[in-house]
Amino acid sequence: MRCKVCGEEFDLEHFPFCPYCMTKPDVELGVVKKSFVHIEECFSSDGDDISLRLNKTNKDEFECLTNQEDQRADLEHTSFETLNQIEDSYEKVVEEDVEIKSPVDTYAEEAVERVLINTEISDVYPSSCKLFLEYCKNNDLVYMEDLSKEIFLGLQLVKGFGAKKVSNLEVIYEEFNQKELPEDGNAYGYEVENSRVYSVNEKLVSMEVDSLRLQGISLRTINDLKNHNLFTFKDLSTESIGHLETILKNSSFKEVVEIEDLLNKAPIHLFESVLSRMGTSDNYVALLYRAEGFTLQEIGDDLGKTRERVRQIVNKMQISLSGLAKCIIDEIKKHNDFIYLQEILDSFDNDDFGRILSYILKLDEEFDYLDFAEVFLVNAVEGESESNLFSVVSEIIGDGADLLRVFSDIEIELHNLKLDFLDLEDIKNMLIKHKYKVYGTFFLQKKTSYGYLAAQIIKEYFPNGIRLSQNDTVKEPDLSKLRELMLEKFEINNLPDSDRALSSRISEFLIISDRGYAIADANVVIDVSVMENIINRIDEYDGEKMFYTRLFAEFKGVLNMTSNVDNYHFLHGVLMHFYPDKYEYTRDYLIKEGKAEGKSGMVHESILIYIEDVGKPIHKDEIKRVFGFSDIMIYTAVSMDNRLIQWEHNYYNSANLVDSNEKEKQWLRELITTTLKTNDGYCSERMLYVLARNENEEFIVRNNINNPKNLYYIVAHYFEEYFEFRRPHICEIGRFTQLSTMDIALEILNRPEILSFNTFSELSKRLNWSPVTSGTVFQEIEKRYLRVSSDDYLKKESVFIDEEDMILVEASLLTKMNSGVLSLLGFDDWEELPEIGYQWNSFLLGSIIERFGIELKVIKPNMRDRRYQKGIVVNKESNLSTYPEVIASVLVANGMNDVSEGKLLSYLIVNGLTYKMIPKELYNCEAMKYKKGIFSIK
Repeated sequence: MRCKVCGEEFDLEHFPFCPYCMTKPDVELGVVKKSFVHIEECFSSDGDDISLRLNKTNKDEFECLTNQEDQRADLEHTSFETLNQIEDSYEKVVEEDVEIKSPVDTYAEEAVERVLINTEISDVYPSSCKLFLEYCKNNDLVYMEDLSKEIFLGLQLVKGFGAKKVSNLEVIYEEFNQKELPEDGNAYGYEVENSRVYSVNEKLVSMEVDSLRLQGISLRTINDLKNHNLFTFKDLSTESIGHLETILKNSSFKEVVEIEDLLNKAPIHLFESVLSRMGTSDNYVALLYRAEGFTLQEIGDDLGKTRERVRQIVNKMQISLSGLAKCIIDEIKKHNDFIYLQEILDSFDNDDFGRILSYILKLDEEFDYLDFAEVFLVNAVEGESESNLFSVVSEIIGDGADLLRVFSDIEIELHNLKLDFLDLEDIKNMLIKHKYKVYGTFFLQKKTSYGYLAAQIIKEYFPNGIRLSQNDTVKEPDLSKLRELMLEKFEINNLPDSDRALSSRISEFLIISDRGYAIADANVVIDVSVMENIINRIDEYDGEKMFYTRLFAEFKGVLNMTSNVDNYHFLHGVLMHFYPDKYEYTRDYLIKEGKAEGKSGMVHESILIYIEDVGKPIHKDEIKRVFGFSDIMIYTAVSMDNRLIQWEHNYYNSANLVDSNEKEKQWLRELITTTLKTNDGYCSERMLYVLARNENEEFIVRNNINNPKNLYYIVAHYFEEYFEFRRPHICEIGRFTQLSTMDIALEILNRPEILSFNTFSELSKRLNWSPVTSGTVFQEIEKRYLRVSSDDYLKKESVFIDEEDMILVEASLLTKMNSGVLSLLGFDDWEELPEIGYQWNSFLLGSIIERFGIELKVIKPNMRDRRYQKGIVVNKESNLSTYPEVIASVLVANGMNDVSEGKLLSYLIVNGLTYKMIPKELYNCEAMKYKKGIFSIK
């Protein structure tokens, strides 16, 4: 007889139903489907409506065979294993895209006629039953309650099992099943303490009793507890042992008593116990593989299950473990609002457990995972934090900006959004994720002309203008320097070979400053009132043409005193830049006729009056909308009129709106002075803000000072003659040679020969620098120092290694390279390296190669954890320059052009190319593409 459901053949004379799937011969395929659907609809433990989608099949087409009461009666005499086999058979006959909202096993377990004690099969059957024990292991049969008569019936058809062997196995099962209870009704001989309450770890009290299923407690026991209003561990902790005995049968009560010691453990240890108990079961393997990034298809192929069945298993496991996962986070998180992925992974000795926990949290709606920063936000709406952050950061960057220069503005927004634990690398990764183009530290929404980027270089390194070229016979030194800086800052090396072509392109983004010279707009210094007087003179002039020479001659004196506009070419350039649409410009003169007159009047006065009329800080876009002023006009007006002050990014305020009296001004000045005396002549804006708020919160609130930046601009306006200001720094005049954060830090530390990272971190905290500022500054410091240990750095000029020793070092490393790379993570073959006067370690080795490498170079991933040397050694002649390029080259060399997330993680860890996780930069890079769990080499 061939079963119409599973397709297997069996002898109808010996078996009244199929021993493989337990289907009666007269039951048609549709009836099986109908029955399975009806079981789910009638007996789902949670009582929710069950939705079932079948490909080309509508469950309403099936007729009911029996009423609900008859089916329940049948189920009560059907083993859990039988129903599981029916479910597996059902899966075989439906399409891959069948989606089952709730499996049948909840009610099936409840319907088992006799719940056997939570005893493992291996504890009952002797080791001589090796074949049977192996069979149970392969089929996820762990406890005696998992066995049934039907299993032994079907076992006779399994290779290696004969009727006699199965009969002996069944005898052991029956003997165990028929154990009699002692006369005292206590099956296990313990003495009941009526007064002692159930003991539970206080960090587990919020967990529901349903989670006891994770420890092997039967569903019947759990339902008995819930039927007596014991829904959580907190409820259990208030019950006496004696009362629990009256609630539960002795056999079930034994289950609860036996795990009391587990529930006294810390949540993280209980989690480890739960996962360890699962061993190598299919459920555990499916969950682990999914946490590692393997696809449903890969997991299904490995376990011999459908993709849909794997999805159901993983989903059920995630729901079951989520309560315990939240308890663990409450225990191990160091902060109230967030926890880093790395902190979770480091909490377990077994990396697999950490990956499972993090995967569970990623699916939990109570956590928002910021993948670009590898951090979980607690009690946050999924996606909302990233959306809000990206919105404000993209506004600050605008058309393009150097992230280092605008990061102080971003820090304020991070604080407002309660995300001030994010650092510069996190913001970089977020922008890259959102498809921003990166040129060194310069970010733009889309690709841009190299001329625009060159203008950024010229603004910083050529403050007085750059000499352009009109011929190719002589190389201009300024343009040669520009080429070097473009490569260094923006990694651009494909500029035109012709100086004339380069000059022509970059001049579009500059202002003419003299014959053959151009300057960046930010470096133009001119009084707006003088500029407005010049415009009025042009407009009042009766002629159509106004020559630049004549105009400059009229205003030469005042221009020399108030600006850096020192020739008529420069005046031509400034006019054309400030008022591009007001006149028609030629080489020697401008033409008035046919051009819009534009708005006249004093720019800075107009802005000041408008802000004071509104009575609060105004955004730049509103000023542009009301007056039609350009960005450069607004910027120049604010910089030249000290009554106009910056307030926040793109917001401007009037100093006249600040409500302060002379006593309060004196208080602020004394507060700064005292802080400078106690901090080596230095005060940060954050230090001042915290002190001022603590001492005079009424002043802070009255003036709507919402962050350190607001207060900084107020005191900079009041006290510019008493202190040196360069945001975010306030310093004693002459105390520091340069007011960059890096130079301030090094000077306070006396520019040490050996720099300790921990010492620097302590200084940063004392000066109230944010973690972002501290991290960014230390990245700059590392360019001047070499890391020689986990904590110490040496000045580059202090470290020396003989060339012959360097050749020996590289020769040794070359022999160890595989696929053209060598990971320094875990490298320990120090005895093969020559003595160089320093104690070898992986940090020193990486630094030595970076500094003195002849044939080799080091490439590092962007990972937060600085405890480990993550560098990868490659040949200097290779075209590899980034971590993604290194990984892509290794994968190609090993024939792995398309690889799942899980397989990539395993490969990287085994080969020392990462530590515990896939570096986030691989998900958004040029070297490979990530889509739907698959990495593909481009």
